Amino acid sequence: MIIVINPKSKPEHALRDWDLWGPLIMCLFLSVVLAITSSEGQTTIIFTGVFSIITFGAAAATANFMLLGGTVGFFPSVCAVGYCLVPLCVSSFVSAIVSFIMVKLIIVPLGLWWSVSSVSRFFAGQIPENRRIIGIYPFALLYAILSWMIFIH
Repeated sequence: MIIVINPKSKPEHALRDWDLWGPLIMCLFLSVVLAITSSEGQTTIIFTGVFSIITFGAAAATANFMLLGGTVGFFPSVCAVGYCLVPLCVSSFVSAIVSFIMVKLIIVPLGLWWSVSSVSRFFAGQIPENRRIIGIYPFALLYAILSWMIFIH
């Protein structure tokens, strides 16, 4: 998580020390915040939808990354994707507390940019140069979908 919070740190050895508890907590946090801020009858649908989008989206994007020649394993990649949810979790929390549209217009795109730049730093050296953009694109799409969900709530 230090690598996501501190953009100047180097993620060279970060994928060796992976765990799935932190990403699970980030996924649960984002799901709970969006479920709490949803309308009365939508709580369960929003929670399961966000949790499923993160779980299956991270798995699909990781599988795509590996098929494009990425050298990182499945679980370390899912770990990195989960920890890169931290900026979106902060964006959702701030958006839940302050529901002004102008705040959301600033906070949510900033969280999206931060998440995408963090995940691209994690995987920059793990895929051949000519496939880098197409390898990072599914992760950016996953974070964009989650950002949109944060924005509309």
